[in-house]
Amino acid sequence: MRDGLFACPFEVLIDGLLAEELNTLFRGNSFCTAVLSLYQRRAGKQYLYATLRPLIKELLVYKHSLEVNPEQLKENEKLDENLVFLEVYVDKVMGIICKSAETYPPYAEAGTTVEHQILTCLYADL
Repeated sequence: MRDGLFACPFEVLIDGLLAEELNTLFRGNSFCTAVLSLYQRRAGKQYLYATLRPLIKELLVYKHSLEVNPEQLKENEKLDENLVFLEVYVDKVMGIICKSAETYPPYAEAGTTVEHQILTCLYADL
């Protein structure tokens, strides 16, 4: 067990991810990132469906543009309206996630803990 780090079955994965270059970290370009990504997708899938599905359905029904790149706007789109709409939905998503923290699966939390440990090690000086 390492100093201050949570001992878990992912310890080898942590070592592998810490050994990667910063520019490829969490991009799925290695075996370690692929394993962590797959684990998180499977572990958190039901939670995400239950938590975010109603909001995503609402977003798809409304069909408002979320484009905030001025160069990518279509003729009938307004940047300020899109920004407000995007901010409203980001606030809704964050609110839903925060309220659902108690239902976050413990097995998915293990993967999140690994990600937190890696980022803490890499950016401890910040």
